[in-house]
Amino acid sequence: MLHLVLPEPVPVAPASARDDAGPDRADINVAPGNASPLPEPRSWAASFIQAAMEVTSGLRPPAQLVRWTTPEVHGTIVRRGTLAARALRSNNGMSAKPQLRALRLCAPRSGVYEVSAVISDPERVRAVAFRMEALHGRWRVTELEMQGRAEN
Repeated sequence: MLHLVLPEPVPVAPASARDDAGPDRADINVAPGNASPLPEPRSWAASFIQAAMEVTSGLRPPAQLVRWTTPEVHGTIVRRGTLAARALRSNNGMSAKPQLRALRLCAPRSGVYEVSAVISDPERVRAVAFRMEALHGRWRVTELEMQGRAEN
């Protein structure tokens, strides 16, 4: 079984300890209304999307992502993973691990990132987009869109 390993929080220096006087993009790594640091967004997003694509490919148990997603997002991942696991069983369990090819992050406001990714596997290349929001010192995926539909 694949184990889920997400990056640890990165401490962020208080504004008074930084050299610059202007707004600092590092403030985005602190949960709004909370001084607890969040994991570095880029590496967290890369780890999450890799794990989510492994779940939707039937290679990883979906329970590993429940803490990091809303119930709606988790349900989407579970449905796709169930279909993929069924297809894996009919193909003698042969499937390649999806690979992250590109990742872009945009911060529309503090404590929120919108992420787009390009994922490839031997059969296709697809786009994935998700929104991650700060919640109690951790990131949580609140929206998830995957290109294409799950195979039946």
